[in-house]
Amino acid sequence: MADQERLLKQKLLTEKDPLKVAAILKNLHKNLDVPTKELAKFMKVSGPYISSMMRLLKLPELVIDGYYSKLIKLTHLLVLSRLNDPEDSKSAYEEVLMQNLSTVATDDLVRKYKYSISFSKAPRVDQKTLEKISNGIKKIDTQSRIKVIQTRIKAKIVIERQGDTEETTKFIEKIAKKLGVIDEQES
Repeated sequence: MADQERLLKQKLLTEKDPLKVAAILKNLHKNLDVPTKELAKFMKVSGPYISSMMRLLKLPELVIDGYYSKLIKLTHLLVLSRLNDPEDSKSAYEEVLMQNLSTVATDDLVRKYKYSISFSKAPRVDQKTLEKISNGIKKIDTQSRIKVIQTRIKAKIVIERQGDTEETTKFIEKIAKKLGVIDEQES
């Protein structure tokens, strides 16, 4: 078994075809119980890269043929291999070809398939609205700082007020009153 492992590792260093490399890695890992960490160290790459390479083997033939036909690059294969459903892989591959997607765009497409994320071009909150939010908080407390973060999938408003517990409690209560979640008598 040690001889077989040594032979496979030697072949690993000389093999240029990424799918053959993936097959050798999988053989070493699954059949000879060589840990991915050890394989990564041997190849001087990261552990996740080893896992990504092995994942190539689950891609549908159609996608693999696209790589060998030089229609897509290895990086496209690595990104597409993140999809678990072969039908999703095929559909995503076809979109990559039809739209001539870059690797970054392919990554967005894969995220869309995996997590049902919408990539709409909806406008973000304008600067005027952000200033109104900030000014509204400043009216409650001039020593507070506000930070508004908006991404494609979430929005976050961070209101920061430094001070001792008594000061910060009063600040939180003022915010709660403005929001109407507590009455004047409750504080």
